[in-house]
Amino acid sequence: MTEAGRLDGRTRRLAWTAVAAVPLRVVALLQGFATFAFATRRLESDALAGWVTVVSIVTLLAFSDLGLGSGVTSSIAETPPQQTQRIEEIVSSAAVLLAAIGAFVSTMSICVAVAANSQLVRLGIDPDALIVVSMIVGASVATAFASRALQGMQAGATANLLSGVGSLCSLGLVALWWWSGDQSATRLAAASTCAPVVSGCLCIIDLSLRRRVRPRLRRFRGATAALLFGRGRYFFLMSLGSSLSFGSDALVLTTVRDSTSVVEYSAVYRLFTLAPSLGYLALGGLWAAVANAMAVGDYQWVRRRFRQVLVASIAVQLLVAAALIPFARQLLSLWLTDLPAIEPRTIGSGAAYAVANGMYVPIVYLLNGLGAERVQTMVLLTSAVLNLALSILLASIFGASGPIIASTIALIGSSFVLLRISGSLITRRRHTRYLVPLHSPTCLGTTGRPTDRTGGGLD
Repeated sequence: MTEAGRLDGRTRRLAWTAVAAVPLRVVALLQGFATFAFATRRLESDALAGWVTVVSIVTLLAFSDLGLGSGVTSSIAETPPQQTQRIEEIVSSAAVLLAAIGAFVSTMSICVAVAANSQLVRLGIDPDALIVVSMIVGASVATAFASRALQGMQAGATANLLSGVGSLCSLGLVALWWWSGDQSATRLAAASTCAPVVSGCLCIIDLSLRRRVRPRLRRFRGATAALLFGRGRYFFLMSLGSSLSFGSDALVLTTVRDSTSVVEYSAVYRLFTLAPSLGYLALGGLWAAVANAMAVGDYQWVRRRFRQVLVASIAVQLLVAAALIPFARQLLSLWLTDLPAIEPRTIGSGAAYAVANGMYVPIVYLLNGLGAERVQTMVLLTSAVLNLALSILLASIFGASGPIIASTIALIGSSFVLLRISGSLITRRRHTRYLVPLHSPTCLGTTGRPTDRTGGGLD
C-alpha cells in the first residue's frame, strides 16, 4: 500500500468510527433519559436516591478489569495487522483473564452487600439492587475484551454499532418495566445497566467470525498475559483515579447533603454530558489511529489530525453548552415531574464541565495512542486526589454544583499539563523507531524474531 493510501485509509476508519458513534449515542441518550424519567415518576424520593447511588456504582467499578481492556486496545493497535497469530494470542489471553476477574468482582461484591446489609439500608441503598448490579458489572468485565479488541484493530465503527444494539435492548427492558407497572428499584437497576453485557456478547460473536483472530483457549500465553498486566496496571490506576474523581459525586452528595441534592446533580449532569459522552465515542478511533501512525512514523499526520480534532471537539461542546443554558430548566421540567429547585450556578457549572471535557477527551486519547501510560497515571492520580477533596469541600458549601465545579477545575488543570507533555513526546518519538523495546512480545512475530514495521523478519 502506498503512503497516501495508508493515510487515507486511517483517516477513513477514524471518520467511520465517529459517524457510527452518532446512532449509538442517540439510542443511549434515549435509554438514559427514559430511565431517569421513569424512575422519578415511579420511585419514592428515598428509593430514587438509592437507585441513583447504586447505578453510580457501575462507574466506580469501571476500573475492576485492572486496566486489561485498555491494554488490549493499545497492544493490538501497535501490532502489525499481518501478525494475526500474535493478535489472536492477545485476544485469547485477555478473554481468559477478564473472565476470571469478572467472576471475582461479582463474588466479592455480593459478599460485601450481604455483610453490610444494615449499613446499606441506613444509607438508602437497596442491597438486592446492589447485588444485581454487581453481577452485571462482573459479566460486562468478562465480555469487554471483544469490544476493546475491535477498537484496537481500528474496527471502532463496528464496536460502536454493536454497543448501540446493547443500549436498544436496555431501553426495551426499561420500557417494559414502566409499562408493567413495576415499582422495584432492583429490576430497574438491572434493566438500565445491562447494555454493556449485551453489546459485549455481540462483539464476541463478531470477533469469532473473524477466523484469524477469534479467541481460543489454546492460544492463551503466560507471557502475553504478563504483558497485558504490565500495560494494564497503568490504565487501572487511571480508571481508579477517574472513578474517584467523577464517579463518586453521588456518594459524596448522599453523605454530605441530602437526596434532593443528588437528584438535582444527576439531572444537570446528565443534561450537560450529552455532547461530552458523544465525544468519547466519536473520538474513540483516535486512540488506535495514533498508535498505528506512530508505529509507522506518520508523525505529521498525528499532529495535523490531533489539532483538527481538538479544535472541533471544543467548538462542538461550546455550541451545545450555549444552546442548552437558556432552556435547561424547561428541558428538565419536561423530563422530570417533581423537578427540584435548580440554581443557576448548577446549570453554569454543568456547561463549564462540558466545555472542559471537550478539551480533555482528545488529549487523553492522544496520550493513550502514544503509549504514555506512566506519565498519564501520575498526572491523573494527583488530579483525582485533589478533585475528591475539593468535591467534598465544595459540596458542603454549594450543594449539587460543588462536585461539578471541582471536576471542571480538575479537567482543565489536567488538560493543560497533559497537552504540554504530549507535544514533547511526539517530538521525542520522531527520533525513535519503536514505541516499545524490541524484546517486547508486541514486536515479536510468529517465529519469535523481531519484526519491522511491515511485519517481516529483520535479517
